[in-house]
Amino acid sequence: MTPANRLAILYQDDHVVVVNKPGGLLSVSGRGPHKQAGGVNRLKALLPSCLAQPALHRQLQRHAAHELGLNCPMINAPLYGRGQDGDALMLHAAHLSFSRPAHDKRVSFISTPLLG
Repeated sequence: MTPANRLAILYQDDHVVVVNKPGGLLSVSGRGPHKQAGGVNRLKALLPSCLAQPALHRQLQRHAAHELGLNCPMINAPLYGRGQDGDALMLHAAHLSFSRPAHDKRVSFISTPLLG
């Protein structure tokens, strides 16, 4: 596994895992031209006891594009935008913050996208 397709675990507790998934690494296995292993399978291999499930596949794309959602399709989204199969989806959470009620704290993460 090359550094370009490694998952970086930013945060982990008994209920939540936050990862920085590099562009080009599929979230779901068995898609794309080479049917490579995706981020979910790699995360399960790294943390076999972790029961955290990934967000629903394509949910963000659907809500971003819908007129009652953001009404702004993601760049290069093939199903809900103007992208074509094989285009790199342009989605990056530069800042993520949420409350952890079980721990009585708020956690925040910053990730700079690699453009180039």
